[in-house]
Amino acid sequence: ANSGGWSAIGTNYSLQGEGRWRFAQFGGLAIATNGVDPMQKIDLTTFATAALGGSPPRFTMLAVVKDFLVGGVYDGDVNTIGWSGLNDAEFWTTAQRQADKNILAAGGAVTGILGGEYGTILQRNRITRMDYVGGNVIFQINETSSNIGCVSMHSVAQWGNLGFFLSDSGF
Repeated sequence: ANSGGWSAIGTNYSLQGEGRWRFAQFGGLAIATNGVDPMQKIDLTTFATAALGGSPPRFTMLAVVKDFLVGGVYDGDVNTIGWSGLNDAEFWTTAQRQADKNILAAGGAVTGILGGEYGTILQRNRITRMDYVGGNVIFQINETSSNIGCVSMHSVAQWGNLGFFLSDSGF
C-alpha cells in the first residue's frame, strides 16, 4: 500500500486459477515466487523490483533457514527442495557456495516450509527437520513425524517459532 492506496509493482505474470504468490524476506529484499514465473525481488529500501538474479529455480513456497533462501516444489518437482548459496539469495549454482537441492523420496509432496534457525519441511504424510551442518552435507534432514503431515500448502502459517497447518486431524 502506498499512501493509503495500492500500487502495481509488476504485470504480465502467468499465475492463474488456484496459484498464489508466496513471499520471504531475505536481508533487505522481499522475494516473491508463484511456482510459474521467475522469482522476483523487491528492494525494501528503494522499492525497486526486478527478477531475482542467479538463475534460481521456480518454487511454489519459500522460507529463510539460517542464511539460506529455501524453496519447495523445485521446478515443478513436488518432492524436491532447494536452497541458495550461503548468505546470497541470488546464487543458485548447485554444489557451489553450499547451494544445493534435496529429493525427499518418502512422505509425499512438499506442502510447506517453516524457517528460522532450522527448517521444518511439511509434506503430505510426514514432517522433517533440516539442520545446517555445513561441509559437504550442508543440511542434515531428519524425519520428526511419519504419522502426520500437511494436507494443503494454503493452510501453512508461521508466527515466530510456531508453525500452524492443516493435517488430516485438523489444525
